[in-house]
Amino acid sequence: MSRGLGKQLMAGTLRAASDAGCYKAMLMTGSRSPATHAFYRACGFSGDAKQAYVARPS
Repeated sequence: MSRGLGKQLMAGTLRAASDAGCYKAMLMTGSRSPATHAFYRACGFSGDAKQAYVARPS
């Protein structure tokens, strides 16, 4: 049963970032789960705004 706690937590975090003067928030995930991506979109994130690259030292 969903209680919306994750959305409440995300909204509070984004509100705190805005209150601190941040003009954007970026989120990176390694998840390929459609449900995870739907959650992020429901929280106001756009999946097509930026491209991320990762390098791991060898």
